[in-house]
Amino acid sequence: MEAQDTCQPTVSIDPLSPRNANYMMHLKMDEVAHKVYGRSTITWKNASPDTIRKVPFYMYLNAFKNSKTSYLKPGASRMPRGDIDHRPQEEWGYIEVLSAYQQGIGLPLIQRYIRPDDGNLNDNTVLEFDLINPVPPGGNLKIGMTYEAKLPKTISRVGYAAFGFHHWVHSYPKIGVYEQDDSGQWGWNCHQFLPHMEFYGDHGNYTGSIDVAAEYVVGASGCLGEVRTEGDRKIYEFSAEDVIDFAWVASPYLEVFEDSWEHVDIRLLYPASHSGLVGRLIGAVKNAMRYLDKHVGAYPYTTLTILDPPVYGLRSGFMEYPTYITGGSFYGWPKSIRTIESLIIHEFTHQYFMQMLASNEKEAPWLDEGFVTFYEDCIMEASYNRPTLINILGYEISNVEMTRNEYVSLPNPRISPIVARSWEVPGAYKGIVYSKTATMLQTLKAHLGAAAFDQMMKTYFENNKFSHPRRSDFEKVVRGALSRSDSHIAGSIESFLSQTLDGTQVCDYAVTDIVNTIAPASTGWYGEGVDRTYKSLSAEGMVKSVVKVERKGDFILPVVIRFIWKDGSTEELVWDGVETVYSFEFERESELLSAEIDPEFLLRLDVDRNNNSYTLQPDRLGMWKYALRTIYWVQNVLQASNLLM
Repeated sequence: MEAQDTCQPTVSIDPLSPRNANYMMHLKMDEVAHKVYGRSTITWKNASPDTIRKVPFYMYLNAFKNSKTSYLKPGASRMPRGDIDHRPQEEWGYIEVLSAYQQGIGLPLIQRYIRPDDGNLNDNTVLEFDLINPVPPGGNLKIGMTYEAKLPKTISRVGYAAFGFHHWVHSYPKIGVYEQDDSGQWGWNCHQFLPHMEFYGDHGNYTGSIDVAAEYVVGASGCLGEVRTEGDRKIYEFSAEDVIDFAWVASPYLEVFEDSWEHVDIRLLYPASHSGLVGRLIGAVKNAMRYLDKHVGAYPYTTLTILDPPVYGLRSGFMEYPTYITGGSFYGWPKSIRTIESLIIHEFTHQYFMQMLASNEKEAPWLDEGFVTFYEDCIMEASYNRPTLINILGYEISNVEMTRNEYVSLPNPRISPIVARSWEVPGAYKGIVYSKTATMLQTLKAHLGAAAFDQMMKTYFENNKFSHPRRSDFEKVVRGALSRSDSHIAGSIESFLSQTLDGTQVCDYAVTDIVNTIAPASTGWYGEGVDRTYKSLSAEGMVKSVVKVERKGDFILPVVIRFIWKDGSTEELVWDGVETVYSFEFERESELLSAEIDPEFLLRLDVDRNNNSYTLQPDRLGMWKYALRTIYWVQNVLQASNLLM
């Protein structure tokens, strides 16, 4: 690619966001030293009623500066200690501001590292500047700076790898967010980089240039416009509008496949060995675009870049950035395992919740990761034949089943509420933040119905895009949707929200017993006057049926129970679910055969579906199904063994 027309980054000529934080960056890469020398001009708007005297910046690459940063220190890091403690000098990374000026004044700014979260003196992930001239309410701040950024060897989605692979993400000084907290107090939201933590920033425009060796292929957020060749270098001009971040990749050994969907130019970068996966990756992202456009809202950007990294750069995969996502696959990945599709769908869906809505991934990761997981499952279910995820040797599983199982099979599903801040979840992070949140949303969708749920989420998206929505914004649309529904939980809105968001309660309802007895036959005179009748002792008695149900967990919500009698008649009742043990009694001419709690499986949060029903006439076909699958699997293993002999 030598040159191309400058593209319009969004479909709108008007700003989509407040554009509070804008960056002009000129980046020159040293391919041998794995460094970038950057010049930036940052323009920031003070949208608060306060006068600003100090400004913090994220310095993400310093999380990989030493083995005792707050991200990597022993006891905090999820990385293998061998990889961390035995890295040679050249495999560490850092970022350092070389100069910073408040433009128009020309005097250098005083800078210092601060540790607002844990006081760790070995952590340099937040840099604070004292301003020479404070910024009044409604005023603008312009800072010019130069900096040096050194990539670590690939770690936690950033870094360099073999054969000239360089992945530059969160690799520039990025200003914090000045906002109101839940109590209404204004202040800087600029946390240190801590375990499990991802990212948060204001929307703005990013423009500038990337200077690399001529043989390198570049992919980036937004539009890559004009490309100039200057000797043995190439300079790529870029522009991205109404985004919260900027990321890019440079490597001499990446193929490029270009496609489009509606108004979006899609650019896939991949190693030649992955050419057989191109159709699957492009198909998956188009499936996501179609579904989200219909069920959530429009994608307003004109580009999407996808990096499917080579195996030696795989640690750079599995992540999302504005209009730029990374996957993770291997040569020859079987079609019976669609994890590469589900991953690309997951990462694209972040464009809605991480990027356009720009929820605070640090303090409320569930509003991003949980919602994205939910829609990943919906898109997979809508796009692929069941089982949507895995079909190996007769054993099948769908995305929805996998997600729910990640939550209900946790050793301790009470370990944390889903609204915990990212660094406060003590364990089982994915099971709680991703999977429990998604299962909560599946429960809401089941109770509301698909159409009402879609309308609720469209309202949430349209009302809050480009505005950093919070829990209260989500709760508002849930209250509205449930109050308009005929769901049997419509009267339990506050209880549902408090238990699913703040609580650690476990939902487990069970039918534990059914007893049928013949009631004593009636004899003697009954009624008065002309209505008086005589019943002889030989008359057949009624059947008294007693059904025992239990609330085994501490999650309380009304549930439907379906009762089925021997004569084929049925009845459904709503149990408030409050009592730990409760009995239903019936007198009918027929015996009661079975009872099932939540027969439509609306309460997806119930951790044990096996105890939801009880029958006096068990169906053995289910056991035969699993037995036949086991026989099929054993047969395949034996056949494979035979071929090897």
